[in-house]
Amino acid sequence: MGDDAGTDADEKVIRELIPDAEICWLIEPQRTELDEPLWQQSWDILFFAGHGKTKDNGSIGTIQINAQDVLTISEIKNHLLQAVKSGLKLAIFNACDGLGLAYQLAEGEDLHLPQIIVMRENLPVVIAPKFLQYFLENYTQGLSLYSSLRESRQRLQILEKDFPCVSWLPVLCQNPAEIPPRWWELGGKIQISPYKGLSAFTENDTEIFFGRKVLTNSLLEKVARQNLVAIIGASGSGKSSLVAAGLIPQWLAQATEILPHFVVKIRPGFPQWSLLLMAKKF
Repeated sequence: MGDDAGTDADEKVIRELIPDAEICWLIEPQRTELDEPLWQQSWDILFFAGHGKTKDNGSIGTIQINAQDVLTISEIKNHLLQAVKSGLKLAIFNACDGLGLAYQLAEGEDLHLPQIIVMRENLPVVIAPKFLQYFLENYTQGLSLYSSLRESRQRLQILEKDFPCVSWLPVLCQNPAEIPPRWWELGGKIQISPYKGLSAFTENDTEIFFGRKVLTNSLLEKVARQNLVAIIGASGSGKSSLVAAGLIPQWLAQATEILPHFVVKIRPGFPQWSLLLMAKKF
C-alpha cells in the first residue's frame, strides 16, 4: 500500500474476500523494506494500491510507495526478475495511469511478467476498491483471469454517469507464452481437482463448487419462505450438484440451536412416506 490515496478501502476488501491467503503487508514502505519480500520469498501475486504515473511517452511508469519516495520499475528490476523466477504470476496495480508500468513490466525492462493488470488513465479514489472487490469476487469463485476482468468492467459501467468511461480503465496485459492461472492453481500446486467430469458434486465438494452462487442464494431465500421447493431441469444439467454442494451446506450453516436444520435424503426404493413422516417430526 503506497502513499495514502484511500488505500484503506483496498486493504479492507482484500482482508474480507481472501482471508485464507498468506499476505505480506507493506504499508507505505521504505525502499529497503521491499528487499526481502521480493528477493527471498515466493509470491503468486504482487498488488499495489496508491498513486501511479506514466511519463516519457508511455515508456516509464512510477509508483509512490510513501510520502517521499517515487519508485520506477527499473529501480527494482533485479528484485522483480527474482520474484518472477520464484513464481510471481500476476501483478495488479490499482493506481492511476499505469500503461507505463505495464510496458516496463513486460518488454520495456525485459521482465516479461506473465500477467499484469493496470489502469489506463486516472483512477478515481472511490472506484479503486470497487474494481478490486468485483475482480476478486469473480477470480476467487473460479472465473478465468480474462473473464474476471471483463465482468468487473461490466459492473463498473453503472457508475459511468458520475465517472465517464470508468469501465474502460482496467486493462489486462498478458504474456502470450504464459497460460493465465486460475485462482485454485495459485499457492504452489493443485491439491484437489475442481472438475468432476460426469460425476455429481457432493457436500464434501462445496469448497470447489463454483459458478452457481447467485442461483444458490436464490434457492436459500425460497427454502426459507416456502414449504416445498422443486428443482427441475434436464438430465445432466447439475441439479444434484447444485443441491448437494451448493444449497445444503449453506442451509445447514444457517442453523442455530433454537432453529436447527435437518436433511433427510429419499431415493427410489426407500420407504418414502415413512421418511417424510420422520422429516416432519423434526
